[in-house]
Amino acid sequence: MLVRKLSALQFPDAASFSLDDEDAFRNLIVWLEDTKIRHYKIEERGPLRSTDPTEWAKSFDTYLENLKCPRKRQYNTPQARMQLLDWLLLYAISLEYSEEASKYESVDTTRNQNDASVDFQLSRAQLEELAHILKLPTDRGTDHELFSAIKDVVVRKLSVRQIAAAEAAKHEKVTQFPLDQQPLGFETGDPLLDKACKILRLLHIQELRELQTQVNELVVSLQQVTANPKTNSKLGQVGR
Repeated sequence: MLVRKLSALQFPDAASFSLDDEDAFRNLIVWLEDTKIRHYKIEERGPLRSTDPTEWAKSFDTYLENLKCPRKRQYNTPQARMQLLDWLLLYAISLEYSEEASKYESVDTTRNQNDASVDFQLSRAQLEELAHILKLPTDRGTDHELFSAIKDVVVRKLSVRQIAAAEAAKHEKVTQFPLDQQPLGFETGDPLLDKACKILRLLHIQELRELQTQVNELVVSLQQVTANPKTNSKLGQVGR
């Protein structure tokens, strides 16, 4: 899985990278910041290139804090480095493909894959590589449909906005509603089909709530324009 993520980001040493090599780990962090994440300005990236382990550790802790990384600031073992790197790679992937969205959306979906050029086939291979990382099926659908599915996952779960929202909400108390306690309103006679209907019903309710939130935001925006009238007591009338 690690090699796939590194390959998706076109890391030159993806095949030979080892979490046991701490120097390689540091070099990968620098490469991610220089080429993919680019959170710091160029002149601010110097501390991440430090060869002093203590100095680099301090710089890396600050870097993770600036990125609002929710993982523990521990990287003394391969397992700990893997946890941090997994988050950083997903974060880099979300930035990379968000920036390239217009490029992939402009792909001509009327072309037959069998008649595609080498460049077009490579583009399909890259999409499938990313789909594997995101655990999406790749055995059906056009390139445009596959990209749309990838984009939906990135926007819903891996965008900068969603990561920030998840970070802000991680300490909030979540009320759980077991699926078997949810009313369906009818029965199909098949328990599995009933569960599937309940899931679809809950997803529909979620979409309605999102729509209601958007309507509420629109109403608030309109109220800012139409409400709070000014009163001119001299004219004896209310209005602007």
